[in-house]
Amino acid sequence: MSYPPQQNGPVSPYGHGQHPQHHPQGQPMTGQPHPQHRQPVQGQVYTRQEAYFPPQGPVYVQQPPPAPRNGLGIAALILGLLGMLTGLIPLLFWLAGPLGLVGLILGLVGIGRVRRREASNQVMTVIGTVAGALAVALATWGAVVFFTAASEAVEGLDKALRSGESAQSGKTLQLGEAASFNNGLKLTVTEIESFTPENEFEKAAEGHRLVKVTVVAENTAEDTQSVLLSSVNMRAGESNAQARSSYAGGFKELTGDLAPGAKATGTYLFEVAESDLGKLQVQVGMFIGDSVFWEGSLKE
Repeated sequence: MSYPPQQNGPVSPYGHGQHPQHHPQGQPMTGQPHPQHRQPVQGQVYTRQEAYFPPQGPVYVQQPPPAPRNGLGIAALILGLLGMLTGLIPLLFWLAGPLGLVGLILGLVGIGRVRRREASNQVMTVIGTVAGALAVALATWGAVVFFTAASEAVEGLDKALRSGESAQSGKTLQLGEAASFNNGLKLTVTEIESFTPENEFEKAAEGHRLVKVTVVAENTAEDTQSVLLSSVNMRAGESNAQARSSYAGGFKELTGDLAPGAKATGTYLFEVAESDLGKLQVQVGMFIGDSVFWEGSLKE
């Protein structure tokens, strides 16, 4: 394999091109003249020619419309409906009122947004506003009903307490004296006597005796009255020791309703030490009202 001969001397930076032909001295050169290569001028910069693009105007991008702000209308609807539901129960007026009021305010602000085209839920907002107003009205009604009922209950309780008061409250009556109450009832401890049960197992312990207390209730009012005794107790002796209650065969509780003019009798049993029989005190307590005391001795 043969290679072209190498030339001695400097190599042109613009490529080899065609090798010049040598002619005898004095003869003109024929053919096309070789182009003259211009040497780059020092300091001159040559740049590649870029494509030409005509100038363009400003580009306008259409912005999407803002999202509707429907939050206030939704909140007004939820709070208004909750307020209406709770307002149907008078006892929950304290909850229905704030819910309805907040729903009403949010609904009014939401309607303003709808008018400014900032929200799109007009129907929902209007319904929430109306529901909030109705919730406030129901809360007001519930408050009136609640406080009216509470006032009537307090008056009724006060009347019942006053009906259980007796002119003899705090005083000690003698056996046979009646204690009159404001509701028309009369209570009387008629007698205290010894009691002997038929059952041997119900007898008092050694050194003690069973005594029977008779209490009579009479209704002097024009309407039916209830006998509500909370307790019947006995204290005995100089030390006022509490006597133990007994539920032997002679026990009969005084309770129930009494028609006008009717009477009822109850008997209560106590176990008292023999040494304390000289001084006996009976305390009759009422569920509504004060206690009344009777004092006496054992009837032999």
